[in-house]
Amino acid sequence: MSSQTRARVFAAIVDSRMKLNASGASMDATERHSLLAAWEELEPHCDSSPFRSSLWQAAWLANLPLDQPLCKVTVHHGDVLIALGVLGLGRSGRWPLTRACASLHATGSNEQDTVFIEQNGFLVRRGHEGAAIPAAMEYLAKSRPEVDEFRFDGIDSPEEYLRFALSTGLIVSDYRMAAPYVDLAAIRTAGKSYMETLNKKARYEVRSARLGYSEKYGPLQVELAANLNSALETLSCIASLNKQRQQGRGARSSFQNEFFLRFHQDLVRRGFASGFAQLLTVTAGQTPVGHLYLFCYRNRIAFYQCGYDYSLLGARAQPGYSVLATAIDHYLAAGFDAFDFLAEATPYKLKLAQSSRDMAWLRLRRPSLRNRLTEAARGWWRRPVRR
Repeated sequence: MSSQTRARVFAAIVDSRMKLNASGASMDATERHSLLAAWEELEPHCDSSPFRSSLWQAAWLANLPLDQPLCKVTVHHGDVLIALGVLGLGRSGRWPLTRACASLHATGSNEQDTVFIEQNGFLVRRGHEGAAIPAAMEYLAKSRPEVDEFRFDGIDSPEEYLRFALSTGLIVSDYRMAAPYVDLAAIRTAGKSYMETLNKKARYEVRSARLGYSEKYGPLQVELAANLNSALETLSCIASLNKQRQQGRGARSSFQNEFFLRFHQDLVRRGFASGFAQLLTVTAGQTPVGHLYLFCYRNRIAFYQCGYDYSLLGARAQPGYSVLATAIDHYLAAGFDAFDFLAEATPYKLKLAQSSRDMAWLRLRRPSLRNRLTEAARGWWRRPVRR
């Protein structure tokens, strides 16, 4: 994009209300309501994701404290809204290297960001990505000189963000995670079953896992929560089983975080009736083997959380393979296009998926002396050791 074109688009930005001052500022309830109305109007015209849906944003904004500093960025082309985003304002890093930061659809707080946004980015009207994202980024960089670091977590299309950063001399930290998925539409077109798409080793593990449960308890089947109360009960089961599993590993479950639990209970209440929030149980006979918490958005299924009962078969237990393969079969038969495992390509995800895409966790820092020295120190610390 030429400098003249960028200048014209930048000049078209209106209502870019950066709610920040020396003491911090916040969007009140009325402003948050106004933002959600604009979001709902723009969303159908964008390539979005469950994490950029109006339902996710509504639950996020409703559960953030009203004194949480937020800034709203809107980009207009003439009178047409072409992009929208919300950044949380806070601080990152450890003393004495803390810095003011702005995080897209996050806050920078470890407690609040446990919801772990993915498939993130500004909400942009289709066809305007090349103009809207640089305009929003330029506004942020110029209007908020006190913000030293811009954080973009789980960006699924980072090219425009990186292009702008490199063209303006920002220091870039670009960490990628693979996000495996199952292309259900392609399997259906090929006239295959899901099991036929797995390699020999994965087929053996899934069949072996299923056989253990079916022989002892009965055939595996899927049960979707029939009503909101049932959905919330299933979410509670997931929380309990997840806590047991993590504590057995000496780790802490996300469900032990108050904000995380409150947020997802609210999201299920908001999204159950429309089918956005799906709570699924796989049973062997009458015995629950495990539960899944998933998002259904634009005919894709995103697998977000799980809770498995590891006590049923003792050392032989492989509930993950059994539950996930059975769920994938269900969504394949139901006509969905894809089953997303989301970020972090763990071994079991790679065995069960055939495709993958990258997501980026970007940190864009101003080229200050301190940041240049910090980056140089990181590079020195990571340098290869000669032997």
